[in-house]
Amino acid sequence: MPLTTAPILSPTRTSLPVAIVFCYSASMFEIVATRTARTLYALVMTGGVGALAWACLANFSLLGAVVAFCLGLPLLALIAAPVAAGGALVAGVLAGLVAIAGSSARRVRVGG
Repeated sequence: MPLTTAPILSPTRTSLPVAIVFCYSASMFEIVATRTARTLYALVMTGGVGALAWACLANFSLLGAVVAFCLGLPLLALIAAPVAAGGALVAGVLAGLVAIAGSSARRVRVGG
């Protein structure tokens, strides 16, 4: 019995473009999702640190603000980092799916 490969990996005329489009789509999804997630995570954490600094400086003397900021920053990181990372992950996945859908919709209009 001869060895066979999966249809998407066989170098035939019909399956090769499908494999190329699949690899391109997966790569584009990963790039868009990762870039969006990293950007949102950085923005959320920067906003949290800025809000903590403002709250410390607005409510305490300078020495109290420094101490409160040094104690509050690790707590902020422990509490906000998983929430921000989860939200950034969801937003990144959604952005990747939108990019894939937009790319495939353009491909259908151009090809048909």
